[in-house]
Formats: sequence, structure tokens, C-alpha cells
Amino acid sequence: MSNRSTTKSLDFSNKNPPIDPSKSPRSYEHFDPIADRIPRVVVELSSQT
Repeated sequence: MSNRSTTKSLDFSNKNPPIDPSKSPRSYEHFDPIADRIPRVVVELSSQT
């Protein structure tokens, strides 16, 4: 069981760094324009009402 715990810990540690930075910038870049447009539309709608 000790071996399994270490293997899982290593798997997570090894899979976390490459996926985090790889998905972080991609998700942020895609969310940047969308998140910037969503609040603007909400503000415009709130201002118009």
C-alpha cells in the first residue's frame, strides 16, 4: 500500500505541473476575452435598464 501511495503521489505531482501551466494559459487566454465581454454586456444592460 505504501508503494501505491507513493506512485499516486508521484503521478499527481508529475501530472500537476505540466497540465497546470499548459491548461492555465490556454484557459486564461480563452476566458480573458469572454470574461471581459460578459461583464461589459451585463454593465451595459444594467446601465440601460
